[in-house]
Amino acid sequence: DDSMRRRWRLILCSAATEYSAGAILAMGAWQAELRDVLGLTTGQTMSIGAAIFFGTFFAFLGGRAFDALGPRRTVLLGGGMACLGYLTLFTAVRFSDRLSSRAKLTLATAGSV
Repeated sequence: DDSMRRRWRLILCSAATEYSAGAILAMGAWQAELRDVLGLTTGQTMSIGAAIFFGTFFAFLGGRAFDALGPRRTVLLGGGMACLGYLTLFTAVRFSDRLSSRAKLTLATAGSV
């Protein structure tokens, strides 16, 4: 039945959205590992956490986008932005041996906002 298939797809997409949103908010769980992998100081790693906090000030834009674009486009836009952030963090981690400390910190901070 098509209706049941659509419901399950909605549940799976909703779970994926919640999972991706919660991962960045749980930075305390992976902050030490990120610090060690990137070779940053605790202070530098705290600036990444501050960037996450700074990004929450713009959370209202998601509601504005929801009103203007509707739920599907808003989730696609937000998902694309989250992917871009994770790719930026991945770049900082993957190429940490080739990047300067400033470049690693900049990429990690930008990816966290």
